[in-house]
Amino acid sequence: MKLRAKKVPVVCITIGVLFLLTGSIAAAQMYPQPPIMVPYGPTMNMGVLYFTAGVKYRNIQTVRFEVKPHMVQQVVSLGTVAFGPEEDGTIFYPYDSTLGLPTALPGTDPNTSGIWVYDDGILDPQNPGINATDTAFTAIPGGNRGVGYHNGSQNNSGYFRVPLPAQQTDTNGGIYNETTRVTWTRRVDGRDAPYGSESIIYQALFGNEFEVEFTNKIWAPYFEAGYRASNFFNVMFGVSWFTIGEVYQNTFHGQGYIARRTFRDSFYFASSDDQNWLHGGFNSAIDAAGTTTNPATDQFYLVYPAGTIAGSDMPARRFTIETDPTVAPFDVTETLYNRLDFTAIEFKVGGSSWVPLWGMGQVGTSFGMLWAPIPYTVVTRSLVVADETSVDAGVTAGDVIIDAAKKQEDVWLWPNIGLFVGGDLQLGWGRFFAKSSVEYDFYFGQNNKWGDIVENVVNLSGLNATLSAGAFF
Repeated sequence: MKLRAKKVPVVCITIGVLFLLTGSIAAAQMYPQPPIMVPYGPTMNMGVLYFTAGVKYRNIQTVRFEVKPHMVQQVVSLGTVAFGPEEDGTIFYPYDSTLGLPTALPGTDPNTSGIWVYDDGILDPQNPGINATDTAFTAIPGGNRGVGYHNGSQNNSGYFRVPLPAQQTDTNGGIYNETTRVTWTRRVDGRDAPYGSESIIYQALFGNEFEVEFTNKIWAPYFEAGYRASNFFNVMFGVSWFTIGEVYQNTFHGQGYIARRTFRDSFYFASSDDQNWLHGGFNSAIDAAGTTTNPATDQFYLVYPAGTIAGSDMPARRFTIETDPTVAPFDVTETLYNRLDFTAIEFKVGGSSWVPLWGMGQVGTSFGMLWAPIPYTVVTRSLVVADETSVDAGVTAGDVIIDAAKKQEDVWLWPNIGLFVGGDLQLGWGRFFAKSSVEYDFYFGQNNKWGDIVENVVNLSGLNATLSAGAFF
């Protein structure tokens, strides 16, 4: 339907132009220029160049603001992590034999103890089991760098848990020995204070769709220069410009959330087992009695927090921002403000076919192309207020939780091309004349849209009238 809607105006304009041009030519042949009369009329060629200046009355069809479902957020604090790096990149696990790392001491700094507790698992260099063959994961130069379960004489060297293999492995819980990566996730929520601090990020989600439309009627300056290519045909070039400013403000109701900076750590994994991961979760540790275990006793299952012996396959960290599922959402109200200011600089080039008006002037039709580059500035502001008190979120009813503004200034919209068709009447004395015309402008870029929360739509199509005065040279 949209494609058809675009084709119909173009076809109509084309048919109208052909009709007008044909009529003009026919009229020119039927009613030739009369003999020279007094006063000397402009239809008698007083020069091949002309210039006019005047005003153009414009009826702009559409300036429209479309509010889309959207999410806004404001960062109060990014917090600090309890262990590992503060940015995306390689993880350097505490693995140093000279410094005696990792220490495996509970309650101490995770960056020295090596006990890293995630939201969906744990990596611990000290096995909680008491089997005689269990050992701690230590930094022995040239020794084993794997945490987990070993087959043979050594059973556990530290341990790890993977509660959701289908989500935490690169095989989606497939075969152990085909898995090369295990991933753990942790919210930066300050639970390990004083090691690390809480990140607080307010988010608000609004599912509203709304639009408001403006029609503008304005006067703009207009200049035109042309060349008389033949007795009944002119080539023209015109320019006009105008500025429009529109403002919109409304309120919407939605849901507020607490989000956290969150990191995902990915570790190299190796195993000899050709079975699938257990759907109920995996724990590499053997219990105190040595009888309950996920691993098969003749296989190995290892995570490499310090990479392999060759120094490759190092673990990596990536940060995201995610909603905290432990904090219930709360009601909020948004006041949304949007202002659009733009200047359209319109250029037109085309031709006009005319017939003389019995010594007083001429009447004719015109047709051509339009191009209107648009520099624009958009300011959008979202002010979100809590409608209710949420102890878990740390907000009180009436608190402003988000005040976010964005400004896009002096951005140019270039591909705005169209066609025009019209009729004009010209009266004059000698080389001087006055001209009036009516034309319809049709722009193909009727759906020029830009903006994040609010889409700003500009369509310059519409019916226009021009009044001008000029002279031939």
